[in-house]
Order: sequence, then C-alpha cells, then structure tokens
Amino acid sequence: QDRQEILKQKLGFLRKNLSAQIRAHGLEQIELEGVLSRGDRRCSHLLERAWQLGAKFDEWGERFRPEIWQRAFQETGLSPEFFCYRSREESETFPWDHIEGGPEKRALWNDYQTSLRQAESPLTVPHLKERPLVPASNPSTVLRKEFLQERAVQKLRFRLSRQGSMRFISHLEQIEMVRRTLRRAEFPLCFTQGYHPQMRCSFGPAISVGYEADCEYFDLELSHRVAVEEARARFSSKLAEEFSLLKVHSVPLSFPSLESLISRVDYSVLVPRRLLRGQGAEERKILLEEFLNRSDLIVERVKKSRGASPNNLPLKSLILKADWVESAEEDVPFEISLRFGPGKNVKPERIVAYFLEIEENEAPALLVRRRGFYVERPDGSWIEP
Repeated sequence: QDRQEILKQKLGFLRKNLSAQIRAHGLEQIELEGVLSRGDRRCSHLLERAWQLGAKFDEWGERFRPEIWQRAFQETGLSPEFFCYRSREESETFPWDHIEGGPEKRALWNDYQTSLRQAESPLTVPHLKERPLVPASNPSTVLRKEFLQERAVQKLRFRLSRQGSMRFISHLEQIEMVRRTLRRAEFPLCFTQGYHPQMRCSFGPAISVGYEADCEYFDLELSHRVAVEEARARFSSKLAEEFSLLKVHSVPLSFPSLESLISRVDYSVLVPRRLLRGQGAEERKILLEEFLNRSDLIVERVKKSRGASPNNLPLKSLILKADWVESAEEDVPFEISLRFGPGKNVKPERIVAYFLEIEENEAPALLVRRRGFYVERPDGSWIEP
C-alpha cells in the first residue's frame, strides 16, 4: 500500500478538486489496518501486547494512541514495513492460502496484475486471462450447502448485562460481539438462505451508547439441541469482560419477536447531588409529585430524517411510575418506568433533565442503567420476556 506521505498527498488532492466532503481514518490508523488485514498469526501477539499496554476502542480517533502500537511492534519484533510496504510474488505463501472457497489464488493474482497494467493504459491492456470458475465440487461449497440446509430444532433466549467501559460500545458492535462469542463457543448454529447467509439470531431493542444494562436479550436458533446449563457454560466461558450472562431459557420456535412483545422498560438514572441544588429527600419527592401531575408534560422529539420537522411527545401517558431511591452515595438513584413501543419512546435522561431543569452540557453527567423489559398481560399485570 502507499506510504503515509503519499496517502496524505492523495487526500489533499481529492479534497481540493472534489466538491464533496472526503472522510478518512487517520493515516496511522490506515497503516495499522494494513498490517492487520495482511498479517499472519504473529499479529496475534501484537494485538495482545497492544491490549496489555492499554489499546482499547482504537477505531475511535480520540482513543487511538499510536505510541502504544509503536511500542507493541518493537516488543514483538514486527514491523509495518514487512506487512504493508514490500512487493509480493505469486509464489509467496499468504496467511489466508489455507482457506478453501471462492476464486483460486491464480485468478486473484491475474486480477491484481491486470489492474496494475490497466492503471497505466486502461483502454489498450486486456485482461491477462479469463478468471477460472470455482469448481462445483469445491469441498467448501458442498459443505456450505449442507450447512445451510440445517433446520432449527430449538430456540434459546439469552439475557445479558453490561457495565463499565462496555457501555460505550454501540448496539451494532454489541451484536457483533455476541455473534463472535457464539462462534467461539461452537454452538450448532442455523443460518438464513441466500447469497449472504446470516446467523439466525434476533436481538432485543437497541441500546444507546453510554447506557449500562441488565436486560440485553437475544434469541438464538440451533440446528441441534443443547441443554440450557450447557449453553450457559459454553457462552459464559467465551463472553467478553464487563458482560455477564444473567439467564438462559428455552422458548418455542414460533414465539413472537422480542420487540413485538415488550411494552414497558425500567431505568435507573444516577443524578449527582450537585445537580439537585441542595434539595432534601422530602423536597425531592414533593417536587416530583408536582411534576408528574402537570398537564403540560411535553418534550420535543427531533426526527433523524433530513428535512423532517420535530414533533411533540406527551410524557404523561408514557410515564408509568417514577420515584427517588434514598442513598448515602454521591449519586442519587432516580427510578422510572416508561411505556415502550413504536413512535412513543423517549430517553430517560431527557425526562430527568426536563424535571430538574438541567443544562444541556450537564446532561452527560447522568449515568443511565436499563434495568428491565416487561410484557403486559391481558389482566394488566407484567412479566419479563
């Protein structure tokens, strides 16, 4: 790949000559991505050492610390020069050569050489040779077809908690973490049909970045039955730090999706005492009661779609209950239960900020924990999914 100074020149050229916003990772991150995409098993020691030195959440530019990776390269005896900046020959054994499936290596090599020649004379240089087809008898292709024909015989529902630094990962990152954990735990997974098969695993409502939680649910379909206790042990043994497996149980294969069942969500919001302006416990309860009895409880919700006008969301019908929990700690817990459903969800910190008249720049000081989801029965009682 190009060296950092060349990439810097190319980015500068594009930003100068294109009437568009050009986004790119930092150049040092691009170099590291090149190492990891071409690296062999030795890079596992690099990753482990960088993690030990404090490298975490490196995809975020503000958390990326190049000096950590430089030290990890030195201590493991590896170098970006070897993985990123040298030329390669077709005879070289690549780290992925042992993987079966897809086009053969010579076909990919022909594509690569053709692209280099056509970059110089795009209209006159033909393709080196036709790309060979993947043989129909390729073992990986046969295995894949057999694998996709497996039918679900069991569905398990998992409940997780997350805390600490893991509250800063997004819902999509959390989904990917769960999928990797399931693969490492060697569950007999089921997959969807089609060109891009996906694990048959459905997830509960999305969680906001910054929230801790005790109710992260997902349903998993399996091609062979696994005892609940065995599933618990397998998954827990491979689960990431600061995540905990709280519960596993079987549900019918035809059971509705989690999101269609849930109609209530409970939160706990930790409010720093400095934001309470010296209010005592009794005063807080009186002010909360007055707040909940107001008839003009409305928050403005801004839609994500471009050009859409904001709409007002009435809070009175959404708040099922709210109360302060007395504590001697520096942060005072505020517990609130809200109705949950399409088009009527509001973040609890917005309600707390509205109630306490907290400035927008103070709102991030509120630590939110999603405590539980509930399903409403016909008689009005509540049960967990």
